[in-house]
Amino acid sequence: TLAPGIFESVWNYDEWAKYISASEEECAQMLIDITEKYGKYYLFVGSREPHPAIEQQSDQIKKIFDVNGATIYEISP
Repeated sequence: TLAPGIFESVWNYDEWAKYISASEEECAQMLIDITEKYGKYYLFVGSREPHPAIEQQSDQIKKIFDVNGATIYEISP
């Protein structure tokens, strides 16, 4: 779940397709890039979703909650 600007798209279809197939490093950078427009936000990664180790890619991405395979990250500019 990616919810900054909750009622407007963060990425277009091509950008989503790039994110889904990107490496962990590229995913992390794409998530950080969102902070330039929206500032700090939180990312929920559910237990059924791919769970890349994005927090290891940048100090700007911090795991703040983890339970039953679901994780919430804080992503800061």
